[in-house]
Amino acid sequence: MTEFYVLVQEQLTVISTVLVIGLIALFYNEFAASFQVLWKKPEALPGKIVRRYHLPAQKTLTLIDNFYSYIPVHTLESEKFILDVEANGQRYQVETTEVEYRVLSVGDRVTIHHHAGSNI
Repeated sequence: MTEFYVLVQEQLTVISTVLVIGLIALFYNEFAASFQVLWKKPEALPGKIVRRYHLPAQKTLTLIDNFYSYIPVHTLESEKFILDVEANGQRYQVETTEVEYRVLSVGDRVTIHHHAGSNI
């Protein structure tokens, strides 16, 4: 009887291995595209700063409902320094540091890096 169980277990192992190989072959194109986007070196785009703006830090208050009452939760979003860069006829929003934001101005040439196949 144990020989029967061993035989069934071996057959299930073979069947599951064949199924996994079949699924990998079926979804190979999607897996390959995902890995290429993740591991590919970003493309360098020379661009020109069209607009720049600063989003100040914001403090928000959220009320969370528990069984007895509402609990106030204060959240502080950090400030953001954003540059609109035009490269290859497209506009990109690039978040930068405060130091770079203070140094750069509209019309300056910069190089941005992004994955060519992905949507920004």
